[in-house]
Amino acid sequence: MSNYLKKAFTIIVILRSNLIPLLLIVLIFSISLSDQRVYQVSFDGNKSISDWNLNNSIILKNPTWIQRLLTILPKFEINSVKDDLKTIRALFVDKGFLEVSIEAIFAYNKSDSDYIMIKYSINEGILYKISEISLNIPKGIDSSRILKKLDMNIDQHFSPYDLDAKSIELRRFIEDKGYPYSSVITKYAKQDSSINITIDINTGKKTYFGNITYKGLLKTKKSLLLRELTIYKGNLYSSTSIQKSMENLYQTGLFKIVTLDLVDTTSQPDTVNLELKVIERKTGGYGFSLDFGADKNYDFTVKAIAEWSNRNIFRSGNALSIKGLALSEVVSRWQILSHRYELSSYRPWTFNKKIPTNFVIFFEPEAKNVDLGFSTRRYGVNLNSYLYNWNKIHSGGLSYEVVDIFGVSEDQAEQIREDQGISISRKINYTFQTDTRDNPIVPTKGIYFRTSVDFVGSFLGGDEDYLKIDASLSNYIKPLYNLTYANRILVGIIGRTTRKLNISTPNKYVTGGANSIRGFDALSIGPKENSSVIGGQILFLLNFEVRYPIISNIWGNFFIDFGQVWLEWKDINPTDIRASMGIGLAYMTPVGPIRLERGFILTHLDPEQTAKWHISLMYPF
Repeated sequence: MSNYLKKAFTIIVILRSNLIPLLLIVLIFSISLSDQRVYQVSFDGNKSISDWNLNNSIILKNPTWIQRLLTILPKFEINSVKDDLKTIRALFVDKGFLEVSIEAIFAYNKSDSDYIMIKYSINEGILYKISEISLNIPKGIDSSRILKKLDMNIDQHFSPYDLDAKSIELRRFIEDKGYPYSSVITKYAKQDSSINITIDINTGKKTYFGNITYKGLLKTKKSLLLRELTIYKGNLYSSTSIQKSMENLYQTGLFKIVTLDLVDTTSQPDTVNLELKVIERKTGGYGFSLDFGADKNYDFTVKAIAEWSNRNIFRSGNALSIKGLALSEVVSRWQILSHRYELSSYRPWTFNKKIPTNFVIFFEPEAKNVDLGFSTRRYGVNLNSYLYNWNKIHSGGLSYEVVDIFGVSEDQAEQIREDQGISISRKINYTFQTDTRDNPIVPTKGIYFRTSVDFVGSFLGGDEDYLKIDASLSNYIKPLYNLTYANRILVGIIGRTTRKLNISTPNKYVTGGANSIRGFDALSIGPKENSSVIGGQILFLLNFEVRYPIISNIWGNFFIDFGQVWLEWKDINPTDIRASMGIGLAYMTPVGPIRLERGFILTHLDPEQTAKWHISLMYPF
């Protein structure tokens, strides 16, 4: 570091939030000549907001002990300090300390002059509370509804930011009552440590929706737009209806841009006309891909996939796609192993209701197994429908398929089905889920519940007959600012739909591995036959986990897992439950966390198994 810089920092440099423009000029010039690192960030004088909350709200955070140990310290940026001063001040103003003052004090670390320590000295000042709320509203507006929307109480700490946000909500509330020309003016005055709030509401005249004109429709019928709109001629004006209509149109996936504007409102007419403009997306497309690989039966394989699709077939808003797939063995021997063709139709509305439905017809022509001398042909249909209601989703469907085996006798065909694991699956399924999580990839709060029912075989026919019911509940809370506690309980039951239970091993329950009971091998827990896991009819799984940030995009976690699979009801025994615990790291990527975890077995029922490392993508729940 130059002598000039050392002299520049021989005294403590202080930034005051109200003197930033003057003092920043000197400090920016000094800091720019070196590569300073932040060694410590501390706070002094804060009583109403904890160090933890302040530190997690600013850009230049206090380095963790791991960062100091590895000398991975954040670079000192004076603009970041400037932004952090504004952030800290905003946090205290939001808590009612309108006259808070903050100083940023810089000093060298004694052992290394390249390391800077920052201390924010905070003088909270007076805590202002609401002492009076005055409403000036015209007749016809319910004052109790206004106060409920305002959601402010006497003796509550005052936040000007909250008042601004409530003003916007009140304006939307008044507009939804049919008053597009309304105004909401909020004011506040200080008196000692009290705040008097005055709210003036002017509704203007009551207004109704008129005609809608459409522009930009080239590939789409007007009727498609009409069914998505929540605006009807003659109804009271509502800004929420306008916003909801635009959201519905975007969700169709047919438009790049949607605008819905009022027309000629300068004279404030009693009936407002609207103009709906859209810019349409490209509706058709095609693609081709090649996937190279291998499996246990073939050294080299190539999968060719070709697809054509149109998301607005016949200008109706319905989608249609045709897909072809061919799997071939190459290099050592050239032969087509299988090929499949699909015709898929998607309808966002079914029976004039907004119930998206997907219908797929598939056909796999005769494919010959050269080694075993038989051919197979498979065809069938899949039908699925969905019903959305805010954070709740209902879905149901039907799967029906037929598999024919040629070139061998019926007895041989049955043996081939068993040996090759070829089964005919026909089922009706229903799924319900509700999701209040704040983030589906890295949730920190909320609840996720999902249950599904599969009715397989019976009067549908096929090779299997069973009823399968699953239910899982995951809960997420934040006991501390950046700490997430998560837990999950999952249960599953398989029952009979005929006198005899017919279910293949792949459709039975097994557990163990990175996404269930860590510490055990994948799919190694369940009833066994000749040392091989054959699966069971009863599943129980219980997980507890704590997740926390360590440094940058790296998070840590601590977990405890319990679970077991039993063959039948009569076999259920709590002493059979397996348990494991462990720790892990997760690297947060744009597509989700990549996890590395070490699980240790707590029970002593599986001497052949030892602690395991697991690498996987996404959190298990």
